[in-house]
Amino acid sequence: MNSNIFKKKVLSSALILSCSAMLFSSCGNSKRNSDTDYSKVDTSKIEKTYQINFINSESDDMKKEILLGYKDSLDALLGKDHYTINETKVDNESSASMAALSSKSNGYDLILANGKTALEGASSAQSSIPVVGTGILNFQTLLNTGNSGLLKPTGVNTTGTSTISPMDDCLSLIIESASDLKTVGLFYSPEDDDAIYQNEALESYMTNAGIPWKEYELASNKTATGENNSSDSSSAKTAIAPKSPTVYNSVYGIDTLFQTLDEKQQIESPSSPASARASQVSEDWTLPIDENAPNILNGSSNEDIIKYAASECSVIFIPGQANIKDQMDLIKQITTDAKVPTVSNGLEIGKKTLTSIYTDPYSFGYSAGKQTYRILIKGEKPENMDIESVSSSVSVKLYSKDIATSLGRSFPKSFHEYQSYIKETEPGATTKKITDE
Repeated sequence: MNSNIFKKKVLSSALILSCSAMLFSSCGNSKRNSDTDYSKVDTSKIEKTYQINFINSESDDMKKEILLGYKDSLDALLGKDHYTINETKVDNESSASMAALSSKSNGYDLILANGKTALEGASSAQSSIPVVGTGILNFQTLLNTGNSGLLKPTGVNTTGTSTISPMDDCLSLIIESASDLKTVGLFYSPEDDDAIYQNEALESYMTNAGIPWKEYELASNKTATGENNSSDSSSAKTAIAPKSPTVYNSVYGIDTLFQTLDEKQQIESPSSPASARASQVSEDWTLPIDENAPNILNGSSNEDIIKYAASECSVIFIPGQANIKDQMDLIKQITTDAKVPTVSNGLEIGKKTLTSIYTDPYSFGYSAGKQTYRILIKGEKPENMDIESVSSSVSVKLYSKDIATSLGRSFPKSFHEYQSYIKETEPGATTKKITDE
């Protein structure tokens, strides 16, 4: 189908979903960063030096850029002399280190938690110290709030900035990346709620745009595959291929709402995804469902699943921050050999896909700095503050030169070469600063 037709359908779908948001969303007293007037900030009137504990469980590169954005934001809003930051590193695999967080945070005015383990540890302490989180996609699921609105207040002493990407941007990138778009494959591992969430959000757009899609379940190093679990994740048992078409997914339901954020549409209220579920396929999928397709029942390997997906799909999407990043070398090899383009919206995974949407981690830290100002200076309560997302204007489209060369593809000036962009672009280059407002 012509890509222009797809784009028109995508825009129409976004409009419909936006209208649904206005019809079904309820008014509340929660506020966003954009509701604050930062032009009236006067750091000379701040007398106190605030003590902030930065708890990190993410990679050093992610931590470095988020912390840089956070400090730049606080420099403008508090002044360099009015805050100090102590850094605490926690091990993703150590429950003991998480348990120790409560005692380590005593005496601080605020906790900045970067990463799932850091936020879980900081929040589980149930301290009176406010917590601002970064490096998290779905706060509601992680904190077990019971809320279905991704960007709604958590109701607990925690707020933050979500790493969610605008799914209409992802779909546009998929359309641009496939030279002849007929079908889209989506990879994930069964225990990865964040990957499932992103896939289902994207699937809702594709369904409305009339683009056939199908999920393929892979094993990551975190996937439990029973007695025959292998340390070699490339040979681990994996997906359950769907036996009949279905349109059900976790995004659909009475609380499925969308909210307009900046220029783009953003997922707002999907139901909590169920991680233990079979792979799904769109109702308009036209290829026959093979009963003998690679799946967990016959002990298929990840290699088998990826090759099968490459034989069925025009393009494959791998969600950002997915657990299957340990499988990206295998995915890259098989899909490149099969001449099938791959797309992602994550920094690490984007290194090994044909194209990706890159969102500067600096922007998440900068947004968290604004939230910190609202809590410490404006007296807002984290439990009443909306979770933030960053504007799509912060994101850029990247392509990997080696894969593009192998596939014989070239891209317009609206794309940047991955390695060159990451190496040459200063953190915060796409972030709108407080001094610019």
